[in-house]
Amino acid sequence: MRRQSIAALAIGASLAVAACGGGASAPATPSAAASAPPASPSVTAAGAAAVTIASFTFAPASLAIAPGTTVSWANQDDVAHTVAWDDGAAGSGRLSAGGTPYARTFDRPGTYAYHCSIHPSMKGTVVVGP
Repeated sequence: MRRQSIAALAIGASLAVAACGGGASAPATPSAAASAPPASPSVTAAGAAAVTIASFTFAPASLAIAPGTTVSWANQDDVAHTVAWDDGAAGSGRLSAGGTPYARTFDRPGTYAYHCSIHPSMKGTVVVGP
C-alpha cells in the first residue's frame, strides 16, 4: 500500500509540474496584444469619409477623422433629413431620399456635433484629430 501511495504521489507531482509548465522552456513573454495601449477611436487618414442616413440614424454616429478630410452624408431613408450643426454653422438643408449627398471638409481639429433639424433625436459627431 505504501508503494502505491508513493507512486501515486510521484505521478501527481509530475502531472502538476507539467501542467504548470515547469519544463526547461523559455520564460513567457507578453504578447503584442497584451502590451498594446488600450483601443481608441480610429482616425481615418485625410481624404474622404462617409456617413449614411438610414432608419432615422446617422451611421456611424461618431466619426474620427484627420484634418483635411471631406465627409459626405447620404440619405437612404424614405423621408427627408438634414445635417444641422450644433454650433450654428451652415448645414445641409433638406436631403431627399436618394438625393444628392451633402459634404463638408474639416480643416481644424475639434469635435463637431450635429443633428437632424426635422428629427432632433438623430444626433452625430465628427471628431477631427491632430
